[in-house]
Amino acid sequence: MTGPIYYEGVTTRRILDQIARQRGWDPTRYAIAPEELARMCQLASQALEAAWRFAPWPQLTLTQRVAYRPDWTPEETYEEGAQVYHRGGYHEALRDDVTSEPGAAGADADWTRCEAWMVCGISYVRYGIDEIDLARGVYALDPDRRADALPLPAGRVAYGAVVRQRPGDPFVARPFVRYRPVPPRLSSAAWSAGETYRPGDLVLAPDGDTYEAIAENTGIEPRLCGDDAARAAWTPRRAPRMFESYIVQSAAAELATDDSAQAPRRARADAELARLAETCLRQPHDGARATIRVFR
Repeated sequence: MTGPIYYEGVTTRRILDQIARQRGWDPTRYAIAPEELARMCQLASQALEAAWRFAPWPQLTLTQRVAYRPDWTPEETYEEGAQVYHRGGYHEALRDDVTSEPGAAGADADWTRCEAWMVCGISYVRYGIDEIDLARGVYALDPDRRADALPLPAGRVAYGAVVRQRPGDPFVARPFVRYRPVPPRLSSAAWSAGETYRPGDLVLAPDGDTYEAIAENTGIEPRLCGDDAARAAWTPRRAPRMFESYIVQSAAAELATDDSAQAPRRARADAELARLAETCLRQPHDGARATIRVFR
């Protein structure tokens, strides 16, 4: 999942405090050991992932315009057969060590347009996609803005999805994809001003939120309402508030020390998730869902 939070979220600190109270600990009076916090956070993240992938939650669905190939960049050298997107079209390198701009004057010996034979694949990793509904997930027009947007045929491949362009229809260079992003992960590792963080690192910031580093940085405190430097270095990772009760109950059940305490807590957690699904998904759906997912 990339970009700002687009749903009502809850902080990692709030979730950990509630799990602690389920265990009989008052977090305002009891200093929880780092290893205990890490275990609680791990179970909370596992519960969040289970809830996230339990159903096709409309609250977690995004629409994004994508390209089938990476953008051409002047800093990169391309080998024969490499395919790129540039200025509205797709180009394939005709030889090794190509550095010229596709479509530029004098570049005809280096590049050729390749829409006629290229595979129209959508990489899940590149766009942070967790799942697409194959039957109603890929469009030529923005389905959030156009009532006449019709889905394009899509199939599954190892790296994500492939769009099958209809014979005779105009080539769709950049389709709109309606998808569920990769679920966020939570962290209990406190942010340190003296540590260097690299993209993908997770920290628990002083404001109680989990943040993921999106650029290498040192000494830049992550903040939900931070300055330009903080926004360029960090992005928040919050659990959806709709999953809060399930996450707390599920994690507390796993941390219970005897079966007599685990069973009722697991039952309450399962009942909460089923209730949530009934509330959020009670709208009728036409046809069967066909989905693809990249397992990591």
